[in-house]
Amino acid sequence: MYLPKAVIHLWLVACASAECIYVIGEDAFDLTGLRNNYADYVIRDYSLNVCGPLVDSQSCGQGYMGCQTYSKSGLGTPSSATASSIDINSVKGFTLSLNNGLSGRSMEINFVCNQYQLPGVPVFVAETNLHYNFQWQTVYGCPVVYPPSAQPPSGIFETDVEGLSGGSIFLIILLVFSVVYFFGGMVYLKFRRHEAGLDIIPNRVLWINFFGLVKDGAVYSFEKVRERINHARTGGSYSSL
Repeated sequence: MYLPKAVIHLWLVACASAECIYVIGEDAFDLTGLRNNYADYVIRDYSLNVCGPLVDSQSCGQGYMGCQTYSKSGLGTPSSATASSIDINSVKGFTLSLNNGLSGRSMEINFVCNQYQLPGVPVFVAETNLHYNFQWQTVYGCPVVYPPSAQPPSGIFETDVEGLSGGSIFLIILLVFSVVYFFGGMVYLKFRRHEAGLDIIPNRVLWINFFGLVKDGAVYSFEKVRERINHARTGGSYSSL
């Protein structure tokens, strides 16, 4: 089943209040698969995690998503996180910036799209004026059309969701019109015309006659086909339909 990209995008925006999902323009990123609930990622003298505070709060205290372990300084809080898109050498990704660290410290993690890194390893890049920069090449840095952590069973969403074909649009319009016609008509006849039973079906006589004609046409076609088959078997002549 194909869903319009706009519908999926609105669903992702509704989910973006979670600390793991970030929607930037038409791209969505889900870091749920990087969250480690048992241990933090340790890079030299730093530790960090995603989708919430650090698991180990002894070094820097509670509420930080990054920590400079030797100075016991928190680097940023999850609630301060903001996301922005990046494009490094035509490779997509996004930057997660965090503030409210100890003594004005802040940090940013550049998640770079790499389909071969699952989950990948964060790397410390540099520190400038109490601002700490990390880079993380990972598949979770690649835009997705729906969060991989909430991926529905195969076949529900197809990857080709750029748009609907003309036939699909026609069927959707026909379905909506039919629902409005029948249920709207039934409500009107029941409560405004005070009809009951089968009389609440809109244009009931027309539909009875219509399906009667369909039945007659099917019976006629069946009889003619059977007549031609019988003539063919017996070698006799037959008149044209």
